[in-house]
Amino acid sequence: TFANSARAFSVHFHYLQLSMSRYPLSPRQRQANEYFRELSEAVRKQKAKAFYNYLVENEGFITITHDDLLSTFNRYCNSVLRDRPGPTCMRLRSYIFLLKKLHALRGDRQPGTRTYKILPWPRELSPEEKFLRYMSASRQVTHQLTSTTPTVSLTQTIIGLLNEHREALMQDKCEVQITSTGDFQDAKIRFCPVVLQSVVGNATAAAAVSRTVDIKITNRSDHHSKKLLRCAFIDPAPSFVLEDDMNITCGLQSSVEIEPGVSYSVKCTFAPKHMSVYKSTLAFELQDGATGSSFHVIRFVSGSGQASGRDMELVQPKSPYTPFRPKSRRRGLPIVDGVRPPGPRHHIQRTRDLADYRIPPEIQEEMKGDTPTQKLQAVLKADLRQNHKKLFETLLWIEERQMHHDIKRYDRKKTLESTPGGFLVLQVDGLAESRPSLLKGDHIFVTWEGHDNEYKGYVHRVHQEQVWLKFHLRFHTEFIRGRQYDIRFTFNRLPMRLQHRALDLSDKLPRELLFPTAATASSKPDLWNPSAVSLSFYDRDVERNAEQKQAVEKILSGVSRPAPYLIFGPPGTGKTKTTVEAMKQVLKCINGSRILSCAPSNSAADLLCDLLLQHVPKAQVLRLNAFRRPRSPDIPDTVMSVSCFDHETGSFEMPEIEMLNRYRVIVCTNITAGRYKLTPNRHTHSSLVVSASWCTYCRLASIPMRSDHFTHVFIDESGHAVEPECLVPVAGLLDPNNPKGGQLVLAGDPKQLGPVLRSR
Repeated sequence: TFANSARAFSVHFHYLQLSMSRYPLSPRQRQANEYFRELSEAVRKQKAKAFYNYLVENEGFITITHDDLLSTFNRYCNSVLRDRPGPTCMRLRSYIFLLKKLHALRGDRQPGTRTYKILPWPRELSPEEKFLRYMSASRQVTHQLTSTTPTVSLTQTIIGLLNEHREALMQDKCEVQITSTGDFQDAKIRFCPVVLQSVVGNATAAAAVSRTVDIKITNRSDHHSKKLLRCAFIDPAPSFVLEDDMNITCGLQSSVEIEPGVSYSVKCTFAPKHMSVYKSTLAFELQDGATGSSFHVIRFVSGSGQASGRDMELVQPKSPYTPFRPKSRRRGLPIVDGVRPPGPRHHIQRTRDLADYRIPPEIQEEMKGDTPTQKLQAVLKADLRQNHKKLFETLLWIEERQMHHDIKRYDRKKTLESTPGGFLVLQVDGLAESRPSLLKGDHIFVTWEGHDNEYKGYVHRVHQEQVWLKFHLRFHTEFIRGRQYDIRFTFNRLPMRLQHRALDLSDKLPRELLFPTAATASSKPDLWNPSAVSLSFYDRDVERNAEQKQAVEKILSGVSRPAPYLIFGPPGTGKTKTTVEAMKQVLKCINGSRILSCAPSNSAADLLCDLLLQHVPKAQVLRLNAFRRPRSPDIPDTVMSVSCFDHETGSFEMPEIEMLNRYRVIVCTNITAGRYKLTPNRHTHSSLVVSASWCTYCRLASIPMRSDHFTHVFIDESGHAVEPECLVPVAGLLDPNNPKGGQLVLAGDPKQLGPVLRSR
């Protein structure tokens, strides 16, 4: 069935090639194609064989160009097929397709020309030979262990024995010795490295040379013969090829008799195609002539393909490998603060302070070992409904402890370079891949041998793998070019602190929001009356999709309140489009609505802003960016046109609160929801939309704010965030009992990649 399906696909693909020709087909060519489709497989093979015989008689087994092959084909049609009635000739490309499929013709495309090699017509295999070849190719060579046991596969038998009797299988037994030429020791056959011709990109050319060893199976008995029943690799090994005189390795012979004192040879050829290390297991099944019982012996075969010349030099290690060992940091040194980068011009007063949320000493003591203590396990295994805050703050502390450990990997002894403007430049390998991550406003600690202070330097600029730093004036005065400094990296704790505060504020959230049940869901009156306000979709694709249309209508009505409304599905099913359409409809159909829309990254927030701008005027939209976010070409022009960017300082700014209330739509990132707080405008009923992500400079929850200010909270890509992150834009900002809304919408896919966690 598989062969027939493959053959049908090959012919169908050939039809596609014919129909997609660059030039329109002539009536004669179309007639030839129809004639080809009507032929059976046997008739096609017969016609291909007739043209092949004519080709061999006139050209022989040579390499022929495409033009010469076309001339021969025209002569064949004019001389042999001229007098036959009807369309009895196929096109040349059909003959080429069939001959290649039958392995009688091989194409070779060279620069400027196409050539073909005429090969001998393949020998027709008998049904038994076809069956044995299929069994050998699939590594399912069957054998009979005894007269009473059923037929089982050699692969399954050897793998089962390897798990329990590995050492016994490696040993010679029953007076049979299996050895090999070349490097042979401890049942291992090692090929010498094979040098490949060239390496182009990630692909490698065929091996310049191959290696061959002789494996000798010697019968050391004086009286009884042995039989070799099978010899095959138990796992697919295309780079290793076995050959022998009696065709035992390809399954064409059932057994070979090995007389006493005689050896039988099997050749193993290693021909790698790629630069890699190849390993496989070679299994032998033999039969003792005296007892008639079968036994097995295995040999481990390995080889490597290597590049030559310059290619090999490129893959050599630059330095000897040394395993990571955390360096002991010098503790207790006085820290001298550096010069911070200029901050934003406009500052909004914060009246809700953010605590430090350091790891408590008792938790530090519980986490000293590699495995959690019984007390810590009790916290992690407690009922989530009764232990929500304690569980997640403990998980955050465990994660932060691992982050402290991981950041030590980047501590180095490095030199600094001075630049105009009073900056010191540090080269950080891996900075472009955020290993480690450094942004404007972050800091590092620097000291040197024999010094009693540790200097704190702030990042003013980041460019590729270089950071521009400014320290205290004393450090710049004592700076010596070429001196090796001890560099200590840190990470920004602000996101962790905001998540801890969100857990504190979550105590005020209704239990129906965090732990919804069927009894508490859908217990609020509808927010939208279809008879009063008609629904006209902006996105016609959403309107035509029944599930997406239903989601928008349910969000408008708020039927799930106080429980969250979930939008989930595989990639490409329109989750973001549905979310944006729902936000637009909420703005249009619900008076006085204010929406907080969140996403876990700047790029996702930019996408939300870009989609909203398709139908919302720019005068009503503001895109808030983190002060530390660099001006990047990746930011769309449409998003930059509604962003508050200060060209003098080269950084994003936060406008005054009075200006924020003028916009109907504000788009930013999600930890933003933990910093800034908007003052509601009591004199206007215009809607306000804030779309947030995780890393913006200012936070909404840091300034006192009425809990009913936002009527809807949308979190897109929520599956990419841990639960405390999702609580940041909810705790303290959404009131599920708000009569104008109180609706939380979570969009994402739990089957896709989740958040990045460092602690295991």
